[in-house]
Amino acid sequence: MPIKRLQKSAAKMIVGRQEEIFMINKVVFRIDIGGTAAKFGLVDENGNILHKDEFLVSFDGYETPILKTVLEKTEYFVASSGLE
Repeated sequence: MPIKRLQKSAAKMIVGRQEEIFMINKVVFRIDIGGTAAKFGLVDENGNILHKDEFLVSFDGYETPILKTVLEKTEYFVASSGLE
């Protein structure tokens, strides 16, 4: 599943003669990969934490490569955040 763009600047919608501009906040996606866990977070442009989670990377004694675990958990995190 490809990760869709998390950052958008503005969208315009014209309804009849009326023009409305919908501003969509910029969102930053951060990952902190440590020796035992990977921490994920989404923060808006005002510094508000929108969604965060943490996953163990040593759950199977490091049999699964850390980056494979991080990629799988990234897809899960984005899907569970409600962002599209």
